[in-house]
Amino acid sequence: MKRLLFPIIFLIIILLFPLISCRKEAGFDSLIICEEINEKTLEAVKIKDIFDIDTEEIYAVIKYRNATQKDSYFFVWTNINTGGKITTEKYFLANKESPESGNLVSVLKLKEESPAITPGKYKVELIYNNKLKSTAFFEIRRPELEIVSMELAGRLNEDGSPAEITREFRQTDSLYLSIKVNYMLKDNGFKVRWFDNKNKILKENLYVINKDNFKNQYITFTLQSGTGLFQDGNYEVDIYLNDKLIKTLSFEIIKTELNLSSFSKNTEYSNKEKKFSFNIPDNWEYLEFENEGQFQVQIIPPLSNMEIGFLFMVASDTKDFSEDSLSKLPDKILASFISEKELEEKETGTGYGTIRNEIEYYEIKKIFADQNNNEWLLPFCFMVHDNNLYILYGIINETMFSKEVSDEIFYGIIDSINFN
Repeated sequence: MKRLLFPIIFLIIILLFPLISCRKEAGFDSLIICEEINEKTLEAVKIKDIFDIDTEEIYAVIKYRNATQKDSYFFVWTNINTGGKITTEKYFLANKESPESGNLVSVLKLKEESPAITPGKYKVELIYNNKLKSTAFFEIRRPELEIVSMELAGRLNEDGSPAEITREFRQTDSLYLSIKVNYMLKDNGFKVRWFDNKNKILKENLYVINKDNFKNQYITFTLQSGTGLFQDGNYEVDIYLNDKLIKTLSFEIIKTELNLSSFSKNTEYSNKEKKFSFNIPDNWEYLEFENEGQFQVQIIPPLSNMEIGFLFMVASDTKDFSEDSLSKLPDKILASFISEKELEEKETGTGYGTIRNEIEYYEIKKIFADQNNNEWLLPFCFMVHDNNLYILYGIINETMFSKEVSDEIFYGIIDSINFN
């Protein structure tokens, strides 16, 4: 009996084997890269293999057939240039309406994955039941840098965008140039050259992009007067991209009422120890200090880099109050300034005056010219009280500040001096 059972069992196995092995493995068409899909059928639309960096989504689509519900799959997106990978979660065919046939889809959302997504070559792989089944390749094209806008502004927002677009500025304003670019692309560079009302270059700015950033961004440049005050007139700024002139913007500096010489607030500087006081102009400040044993008070304009200023000092080391001795002091006091600016003396004037018919003073006014033909006024006032010499002097760029303004400040301080 045993001998008879063995051939029967063997025969049954042979007959069942084709039935067991007749299930076909899942089959696939080629993996397709596209920009859109049909939302109902999940079929590829706009098939392509080259994309721009501003593409929002890239799809990988592959048709399958003869799958089973227990089958699983996932996709791996790889940046071939950097080696960076994005792996999807694992999915199961049990979630599909029809395991027998359909489309498997994966989407790469460029904006969500930024900055991992950069221009270059990519591949996407389908891993089915933990085996590589299909691979497709595509490219994200490196864009060209484009300028979206170029604006001059009186103020900027935090992101560098212009908050106050204008082509007219006051003499005391800071000027801003805001350039919006489509992308920040490495190895591109900007150069900005500012020209004054005499077509003389004021400043040159350079900006080189050293890192890619595939977002709209603002690049900003600033111009401030080195003297605290621009001369009124017509100005220009040349804008270069990679050493090529791409735009010239014109703008105007409007003559501005500065009101530097007002004493309406009656702001007083007083020193009880030294027993003197005087008024300073509205919105000006002062700074006390000792210099080589001599007490001094610097009177500072609203903008510290304005080329106008005054200083009151107690010249305790001077006891010769003769006119001849006093006439030598201006050149001695301002020797370094005259040398630094390479000033050439043009004119000297002297005179006498009194403060409230009580205190006599002697004044010297010197006018110099620098290498740029700017005129500089250096007025000095000398007065003696209790056998001490007190000096008030100023340094004024008369090309920028009128004689009327400088005189109002100079004599406004003198007329307010009190010794108590």
